[in-house]
Amino acid sequence: MGPDAGAPAPRKGKGPLFWIVTGCFGCLTMVVLSVALVAGGCYVWTRAPVDAVNAELRDLRQAKVDDAYARLASQYKARLSRPDFERAIAGHPALAGSSEPGFWSWSVHIVNDRGRVSGKLTSASGQQETAVFALVKESGEWKIASIQLGDSDIDGSAPAEPLAASP
Repeated sequence: MGPDAGAPAPRKGKGPLFWIVTGCFGCLTMVVLSVALVAGGCYVWTRAPVDAVNAELRDLRQAKVDDAYARLASQYKARLSRPDFERAIAGHPALAGSSEPGFWSWSVHIVNDRGRVSGKLTSASGQQETAVFALVKESGEWKIASIQLGDSDIDGSAPAEPLAASP
């Protein structure tokens, strides 16, 4: 018997294929986690403005015009009276009778305390209108600063100016 006869056989390590597969799986996991983190961050960052728009539309669908009017920013209320607001809504069936759009059907742009949420509203009859909701943060809460349907604001004025970063 030789000197190696009583010793256990040397243990064979993992082969190169194992390490290649493990490395690829690890890289893929990192990519998936990164994408999930970015998507989750975007969702959290834009959720409050979208929730404000969805709450406005929900109030209009349920004919809670007073609640919907209360969601408007003070500057918007200054140029759009409650009766004018009600008349404007009556002239746009996609506002009061729209189906509830999902979060991902909106395009959201936020700059500081101002935001813009846009997308298509579909009335109960199937008519679609492009809608742009300008928002502003008042007392820590997102308020509707204007509602644009098609080419003009529901109060008949020109569309709101584009968002720009504050100086």
